[in-house]
Amino acid sequence: KNSNITINDDLVNIEVEDLEKANLKITKYEKNSETKLKGAVFRITGKNIENGKVLLTDNDGIDEISGLSLEEEYTLTETTAPNRYFKSNTIKFIIHKNNGQYEVQITEGTIKNSEITKREEIPTINLSIEDEKKPVYNLEITKQRKKRELQIGETNEEETVYIEGAKFRLLKNNETIGNY
Repeated sequence: KNSNITINDDLVNIEVEDLEKANLKITKYEKNSETKLKGAVFRITGKNIENGKVLLTDNDGIDEISGLSLEEEYTLTETTAPNRYFKSNTIKFIIHKNNGQYEVQITEGTIKNSEITKREEIPTINLSIEDEKKPVYNLEITKQRKKRELQIGETNEEETVYIEGAKFRLLKNNETIGNY
């Protein structure tokens, strides 16, 4: 909304935005659990945050952002998952207001659940998002040289020689996931 005001014979043009905004509160959980995850890093993009804003979940698995516009699509991408967890999928959502009631429409991705609350008359979209825990395996590797036959007198015996200090690299889909 634009308004013109005259102050001491000077015309001043004031532009005021009087649009309803909403807040977003994300809570990060371990999949199929109520364990909240610290250290998840998200990037949110959309109207008025085109370059993105980084969100980092705290000790309670929570982070918040304010000033989201209604009827605009936002993209929430987990850029870094907590240690030993897979990243969640990208989530796209729109905040609607129909007949005085707020709702969130997930247009892409999946969430654990959503809830809308009001704080100081401002709607807060509460999204619960899950990360799947990476499986942990114990792998024992022994590097040995091929057995060789030894002839001692009239009998044949086999000898196994273990190689000390051998180094290994563990790959998954051609990506190094560990050095040993």
